[in-house]
Amino acid sequence: MLTRLIFNKQTRKLTNELTSESSVNQLSLSEVKILESLIEEKAGCSRETLLTVAWQGRVVTGTSLNVAINNIRKLTKEVDGPNPIDAIRGFGYKLSDQIMFTMNDTAANIQAKSSLSDQTKSAISKQPVVAISPTNLPLLVVNIGMLIVIINLIKLYLKS
Repeated sequence: MLTRLIFNKQTRKLTNELTSESSVNQLSLSEVKILESLIEEKAGCSRETLLTVAWQGRVVTGTSLNVAINNIRKLTKEVDGPNPIDAIRGFGYKLSDQIMFTMNDTAANIQAKSSLSDQTKSAISKQPVVAISPTNLPLLVVNIGMLIVIINLIKLYLKS
């Protein structure tokens, strides 16, 4: 059975179209951007794309994305909706086939049908995000260690 939810961008709340039950809690701004991206990109979005879109210019870990996805799932469950987001192993996430979101910006319901590709490319090129994953963490630690050594060498050089 297809569940229809209305996503009000201004109030950042979800409403079940059938029961008219509205969520008590709000989505965070990052969660709103993630949900918008998934609504607009039907085929799904990579984890890197969602990190870039949701936390523009900020350094965050993949855990932040996991928490945001879980919060969206909880809010959907709050209005008696099914799990709205399916994980795509090795890639990212997509909206479940069991749910349909309708965007409600102000007065009219607008079904999101535009492609995110241009927006995503624009967001990535303007403000990249550094995603810290367990695989690149050792490299980051080594680079920070080298930077500290270089700074200390410069301090020693300036003292003499």
